[in-house]
Amino acid sequence: MFDRPPHTDAIESEKVVFQELRYMTHRQRLVAAVSGRGTHPVSTAALFLPNDPRYVHFFAALFNSALANAWYKLRDLNRAIKISYLRQLPVPCDARKWQRIDRVARRCARLRAFLHGRLESCTLRDEHETLVERFPKWMERLGKYQEQIDVEVFELYKISKARRSVARRVGAARVF
Repeated sequence: MFDRPPHTDAIESEKVVFQELRYMTHRQRLVAAVSGRGTHPVSTAALFLPNDPRYVHFFAALFNSALANAWYKLRDLNRAIKISYLRQLPVPCDARKWQRIDRVARRCARLRAFLHGRLESCTLRDEHETLVERFPKWMERLGKYQEQIDVEVFELYKISKARRSVARRVGAARVF
């Protein structure tokens, strides 16, 4: 809503923000990151504020997971991320698994910040390829962290190994 100021709780808290994509055919529809205190996205629709701030990194990891990406793609194909759809995502409550996912998500965030700090611009057209070329070992580690998060999320949702490939295929599809 542009006719009223954002809620102060959203500004004063860590939150999950979403990148709005130019093309709806990207493989990764949900692109989430933790945004720190004192920040607010341009559009309040691109923000998720968890009820419990301890789990902000867990939710960022969940929203970036292969399972959530496939789940979301089956429901929406717009550029703007619709929080109303994300609210419908059932999230099994398991504090131990949430904490494991949270730890790996924090490692991912630190590694991404490290890598982006070494780029001359954060708007490189071929950013991923540049990072892979310049920092292959770090990017490999980042990929392993993401894979670990995906495995943990599949286990949280009790998705069998046989069914995981379906979610991965849907998540990798570019067009529906």
